[in-house]
Amino acid sequence: MEAKISNEVYFLDGCVIEDDFVYVACNLEDVDPREYTHSRLSVYDAQSTQEWKWFYHDVDANIVSVCVKQPDATRGRLLCSLSKEGEVELFDNANGPALHEKISGAGVRLGTGGYVSQIREIGAALFVCGQHGQVYKRTAAGWIHVDQGLFNVPEGFDSDAIMLNSIDGNHENDVYVAGDDGKIFHFNGTSWSSVETGIDEHLNWIRVYGNAVWACGYNGALLTGNARSGFRDVSSSDDNLTFQSLARFQDKIFLATINDGVFVYDGVGIRTVDSGLNPPVQSHHLDCRSQVLWSFGVKDICWFDGKRWVRVDHPDNPAL
Repeated sequence: MEAKISNEVYFLDGCVIEDDFVYVACNLEDVDPREYTHSRLSVYDAQSTQEWKWFYHDVDANIVSVCVKQPDATRGRLLCSLSKEGEVELFDNANGPALHEKISGAGVRLGTGGYVSQIREIGAALFVCGQHGQVYKRTAAGWIHVDQGLFNVPEGFDSDAIMLNSIDGNHENDVYVAGDDGKIFHFNGTSWSSVETGIDEHLNWIRVYGNAVWACGYNGALLTGNARSGFRDVSSSDDNLTFQSLARFQDKIFLATINDGVFVYDGVGIRTVDSGLNPPVQSHHLDCRSQVLWSFGVKDICWFDGKRWVRVDHPDNPAL
């Protein structure tokens, strides 16, 4: 008899569409991503008038990152997902079928450039970064390399290979990427330049808020600065902490860890956030758009409006 596959999921990434509306990439608990290419892309709509607040569709890809692309002259708002092999889905649940695209060269099984790690809307364009210094931009002609001087696929192991984990920017001519060994690079629309960080810890996340650029990573690293002035490490946290992501909310920088909860930097120091929830918030990715901060953990989704933390249950998972 064939074993029945459970619908229980764990969460890979999430992003905020609106304060009460989020997009979440999931994997089925019983489906091994090393053996199968499958992910579940879900929206949680707190304002839905239907009985269920969760809606989903499945894709034959191993998704690693999601983002929202705001409406432009050609199409409405798109929910975007990226697989590690460079497969991109642009989903519009209101105005027509999804678009499916493949970034040529990206991937290991479907390309030779290496895995890609994150998709982000910067300005009016979508950007993707990944291993070996890969950076791509989506144009009217398709996905193109914008990584001249960074992209290099070595033969065999190369300790100097550029591994990019996160990308963000103010606009298409002001883009930052962060990666392993404390590396941050800046793109001015023409060329890339290395930005001094003063550390060699792996950086997992970078977010750009005007002139203030923030990055975080291993051993409690929390950097702030920009390409003009360089970066400084403002962390005062335990070196054993690994910050997986960050988001600015109500003039504070919130930081996610996988096993140690959520932290906040208030301009003076880093402290643990007391959510008042039992169990405490479990988080690895944070995002916010306006008045609400959302936390996405492996098995936990919560939101914070500045006054209270609220846990959102998933219908296929046991309540925490």
